[in-house]
Amino acid sequence: MVVIVESMTKASKTMGVQQILLSPDPETRALIEYLCQQSGKLYNTGIYFARQTFFKTGKLLTGKFDLAFEPSVSIDLGTADNLAACVDTLGNSFLIDADDLKAKNHLWNNKVSTRKEGKSQDYWDNWLVCVTGKRNHQMRDGINKAAKLIIIHCLKYGIGTLVIGWNEGFKINANLGNLNNQKFVQMPLSTLKSRVKQLCDVHGIRFIETEEAYTSKASFLDGDSLPKYGEKPIGWKASGNRIKRGLYRTSDGFVVNADLNGAANILKKVSGRLGLSLNQLSRRYAAVVTRIRLN
Repeated sequence: MVVIVESMTKASKTMGVQQILLSPDPETRALIEYLCQQSGKLYNTGIYFARQTFFKTGKLLTGKFDLAFEPSVSIDLGTADNLAACVDTLGNSFLIDADDLKAKNHLWNNKVSTRKEGKSQDYWDNWLVCVTGKRNHQMRDGINKAAKLIIIHCLKYGIGTLVIGWNEGFKINANLGNLNNQKFVQMPLSTLKSRVKQLCDVHGIRFIETEEAYTSKASFLDGDSLPKYGEKPIGWKASGNRIKRGLYRTSDGFVVNADLNGAANILKKVSGRLGLSLNQLSRRYAAVVTRIRLN
């Protein structure tokens, strides 16, 4: 990796350029790429100073935002229809649609499958390198947009805690027999999680990761308990149930978005130990839903 750093010494009357060769680990590389994308031009003084500070101290400069830890947002990643389902303790909710990314990912899978038909499993050529590079760029662009949307929501509402549900390996090792899972196996959900965490660090937002056992089965509005994975009590039963793809019905017949029900339960998972109030999280979070499309 080559990083070009401008020389700002008074002794030089012309703009000199110093070339620094780095071999950063993946996390450091991601941070550097983020700074470069934000600056656009190396002569932006503020970004230049931030870069130099990072190179010399390993620390990122962050702005000061009026954030409080108690207002919190939760994210349920990689559901059948959405890249992310988000609910906050202020009663707001929104969905980040996955259709565009899924379509591009599906098209890439088809192209690769067609190209490799009748060839060995290890076969790869320049054309495949090209289409895969394009696909990776599209995925990276979509992930960056989604992460930015989530962080903008936090800054807009003064939210200082972000909770993300994650079962290590669960979504990566999904059942390949299910068509929906086939579409998501190669969706970069882990990359989205890492990108969100990275932006949380930049903006001073507390990042919490929690297991999400039973969050999709339990009914948040009915107050169902949420056992940990492998600790379900004998006789435990959810009050509501999924009636069809993307919809969940509570015990009194109220129909909510299933992904938002899961996101609300993710908040409930950590509310006790983090001291979060869920009093404002009523039926409004499921009745007034904003869907954001990435394109």
